[in-house]
Amino acid sequence: MRPFDLLIDKIHQGQNCYTGFPTKEWAGVWYGDHGAMREIFGQCIHRIQPSIIIEVGSFCGESAIHMAKFIKANALDCAILCVDTWAFGYDHFLGAREKIKPHFGRPDLFYRFMANVIEHGCQDVIVPFAIDSINGARVIKWLGLVPNLIYVDASHEEGDVRRDYEAYWSLLPSGGGMLVDDITGWFPGVVADFAAFTKDHNLNPVLVEGEKALVIKA
Repeated sequence: MRPFDLLIDKIHQGQNCYTGFPTKEWAGVWYGDHGAMREIFGQCIHRIQPSIIIEVGSFCGESAIHMAKFIKANALDCAILCVDTWAFGYDHFLGAREKIKPHFGRPDLFYRFMANVIEHGCQDVIVPFAIDSINGARVIKWLGLVPNLIYVDASHEEGDVRRDYEAYWSLLPSGGGMLVDDITGWFPGVVADFAAFTKDHNLNPVLVEGEKALVIKA
């Protein structure tokens, strides 16, 4: 079974969640197109050759779409599972609240994510999983899914970040990689938790570019 079909089967009970989605109603919101982001994603995927990638924290889909386009361009048999609540987060209120439009009391992030994935032709690679990060890790483990590459970019608060690192690190097999974001001074909680995590696990990043770093599990 193809990785995409496996994720659809395990997460959505075999029902393709894109079928019938009203793309035109939700299309048109895209928060940037960062070129440097594309390069490090490609380097990580090329290095690890994953069959399943988990993205923890997806927002409107920019990073997942960059990875999916690399996967498609290189004809790789790989799928991306995006774990996110698509609900308001603390950092949204601090820095991006004005970009997020609520509908009946809930933000429209999930619908924007879905529309962006479809508009960019990546609905055969990306699978959404609407759940919080910790429960997502528990379900992924319970389902027996084994990711080779995990990208962590969810909460930026100290303590939350460390919990995400530990929960998803435990899912990786030997040789698997975790790519983390925001390890610069913009988010002191991320900086502190990444430093503690790498020290406790005796890890040295094998790839660092901008705010992102890749660590490999022995």
